[in-house]
Amino acid sequence: MQPIDCSKMKRILVTRADRIGDVVLSTPVFSAIKSRYPRSHLAVLVLKETEPVVRGNPWVDQVIIYDKKGCHRSWWRTFLFGLSLRKEHFDVVIHLHATNRVNVISWIAKIPVRIGYRVRPEDRHGSLYRLLTYVVEEKKWQGKRHEADYNFDLLTFIDVPAP
Repeated sequence: MQPIDCSKMKRILVTRADRIGDVVLSTPVFSAIKSRYPRSHLAVLVLKETEPVVRGNPWVDQVIIYDKKGCHRSWWRTFLFGLSLRKEHFDVVIHLHATNRVNVISWIAKIPVRIGYRVRPEDRHGSLYRLLTYVVEEKKWQGKRHEADYNFDLLTFIDVPAP
């Protein structure tokens, strides 16, 4: 695995397409990224129902809503959503929650650096981790650390230290 050229990271996307509590626990990631890359454009992709958690966050430049239960419900609409993200020209995406859909979306969007989790083999929930370019073994299920701490494991690839 080659190191990432962090000097080329101008447009960063963070995805967290799951429950509200997990989105709340992900918010320290935003300030850490913007502190390390203050001139970057930081976008956050969340579900429609968790959008109020990130809207207005001073560290977030753009909120992208993925309506998995509504207009993006079908795989075809998810595919089109991924195509629409191409125009954003993101340099890197960090998937804080392993799902097949976000892995596919970022691959379709042609984001060159795709960071995320490889989940346990028996968990088919995130089996499309092969679409990622940088992978961390997902160990959240062990419960040895706080959820917020696990999020920072992914940021080591882009030279963002844990607080």
